[in-house]
Amino acid sequence: MNIKNPKTEILSIDRKEVLLDEFRKDISLEEYYEDCSQKEQIIIDNYFTYRDFLFSGLMPGMDENGDVIELDQNTIDQITHALYVINQVFYDNIELLIEKYFEDDVINVILDIYLASQYESVNTQCLANICDYLTFNGDSKIFCSDFFIDKLTGSLFSPVESLMNLSRATLCNLLQYEDFFARKEPEFWFNEYKEIDEDFMKNQNDPITNVHFLYSLIKRYPDDDYLLSHIQLCTSLFEEYFIPGGSVNENVPYFCVKIFWITLSTDFSSESEPQFSNEQNQFANIQHQISKEQYNSKLARILPLFTEDLLSNLVTFLGIQAYAPTVALILDKLFAYGVEIGPVFQENLHFILRSPVGEDNVKVTLLNLIRKCIISHAWYPTDDYIQDFLNIADTGKYNERKSAISVLCQLNIESIPENDFAYQIFLNMLLSDDTLMLDLIKLIRNLLYFHDNFKFYLLNHQDEMERLHSLILDPKMIDDVENREISESIDIIMKTATNIMNNTED
Repeated sequence: MNIKNPKTEILSIDRKEVLLDEFRKDISLEEYYEDCSQKEQIIIDNYFTYRDFLFSGLMPGMDENGDVIELDQNTIDQITHALYVINQVFYDNIELLIEKYFEDDVINVILDIYLASQYESVNTQCLANICDYLTFNGDSKIFCSDFFIDKLTGSLFSPVESLMNLSRATLCNLLQYEDFFARKEPEFWFNEYKEIDEDFMKNQNDPITNVHFLYSLIKRYPDDDYLLSHIQLCTSLFEEYFIPGGSVNENVPYFCVKIFWITLSTDFSSESEPQFSNEQNQFANIQHQISKEQYNSKLARILPLFTEDLLSNLVTFLGIQAYAPTVALILDKLFAYGVEIGPVFQENLHFILRSPVGEDNVKVTLLNLIRKCIISHAWYPTDDYIQDFLNIADTGKYNERKSAISVLCQLNIESIPENDFAYQIFLNMLLSDDTLMLDLIKLIRNLLYFHDNFKFYLLNHQDEMERLHSLILDPKMIDDVENREISESIDIIMKTATNIMNNTED
């Protein structure tokens, strides 16, 4: 929020006087201050100066007779500016100051100012402070009073746009906390959302509050019919705002993606269904079946909304760190529900597979999904994708390498490149990691059957051949293998390896 800097001469306090008491209490702060740059020292000075001003008791309120204290505009501006400066503690990235903010319990003073104030600029800046406090893992319990909730909801449609927007943003953030949500009946929050939704449909303003509010509610009540009926709105908004890096509010698709995942995340697979065996639980069995049928009915309404265009747009967001983990999970869940996601792999995955960095487990989730697609014949990779898998198996993080190898083990043997690069990757993984042993043994058996170049590779790399031979002959390895096909594969590899080591042909 951009607030004009008011006159602040009366707040000017000598730096040493401001910090002296703090230094006596906290030697680490004094040492830290001495090592700071001039800019950082000014930031620290400002924090303590304006903190002391806010703590001085000069705030809107009532006198001893219960009459409202009217403040002049200059004082209002000073309070607003003090709130603004204090809030910069979350943006200046000085960790010690953030610690002091929480130690000083500044947010309680800000809350008192908000509850006592009838001034729009003060209220607006208080809400900005509260929003940033919550974003920084603040505690929501202090905001659970009915007085606060009534005042906050009373400004959701304020004619002052900045106050209206921050009131809505604050409420959306607080609704994600269970203790705050529980202060009112769900119907109360649904009615508030309905009014905001109607305001959005009528005025076509920024939809961020609409989807943020919907996300906060659906996070608490994902099975509510009224909310599920709005998923279509989210798919439309996502397609409208999906362009990464565009001038539109990128938080819109962010919350749409979150809503997609929450909507899809309930699972009624047969493996997870509760078992009720006795007569006393017959009613529970019936209730569970009703719940399952209701969910499947909702799912039947939701899945058709995930069109090929929408899926292609979703995949685009795999390249953005804030979206990537959730999008990968959405694609995996849609595949589990039978949605055809193969087409999205045609042209959209190279950029994430080739990225040297990224969100943890995103590549792993995608590679596991690709493996499922290959097994189910939903999609088969082209040569350039296969090369991507080999590159990840060669230089990726440990879990990425394992997942890439697992994908390669599902390919037709004729799709495996006949070159030393691929052979070395497979042997290195087999000889260094036993978690993929069975899949790799079958793959190496097929390479010996169908790739003459692989035999020549082993002949020219005797050290790897000897390691492979020793591994196959390991009694523990043989004892662990019960699968007949795997046992036969070991016999074939052992025989071929022995022949190669003796420089004879199989």
